[in-house]
Amino acid sequence: MVNHFGLLAFLVIIPGLAFAFTPPPNDGFLTDGAEILSTEEELSIENMLQQYAQDTGTEIAVIIVSNVGNDSIEDAAKVIAERWRIGVDSEERGAVLLFSYEDRDLFMVIGDGLQGVVTPDIAQGIIARDMIPSFRKGRYAEGIQDGAMSMMKHISGEYTSERYEPFSPSSLSIWMASI
Repeated sequence: MVNHFGLLAFLVIIPGLAFAFTPPPNDGFLTDGAEILSTEEELSIENMLQQYAQDTGTEIAVIIVSNVGNDSIEDAAKVIAERWRIGVDSEERGAVLLFSYEDRDLFMVIGDGLQGVVTPDIAQGIIARDMIPSFRKGRYAEGIQDGAMSMMKHISGEYTSERYEPFSPSSLSIWMASI
């Protein structure tokens, strides 16, 4: 009986491990592992993010993956932030924006050096109001650029948290269900 239990545990545990999220290789400030952007769109966004990092010392990384497997989008984004060390050289002034294309899910990880500037409410507002409207129309590059620009403007102080008031986080789940 013990042998059967061991085999059962092996069969239950191993399939779960096979679907664990593996971060894509770091391909710069924009990594499109799902291949949804054109070469021109990729270059435009990469150049914008690279120039911003050079000008401000703040790094914003955008990662697009096909899916995150059995992991949550939050866990996958945190794994990327830890492994890629975004913003570490600049006092953790960095952010990771992960878009899981097949899962229709987005999540932002904000480095400690930006937490007072880009709060969870602001991050949700950027995703819901600045990115999702373009994503709904299939204009992913536009949504990413708009989201990155909003983050940059919040970090510089040009935008404030009032920009997203009142904000209802339920609009995020509505987007995920409607696409």
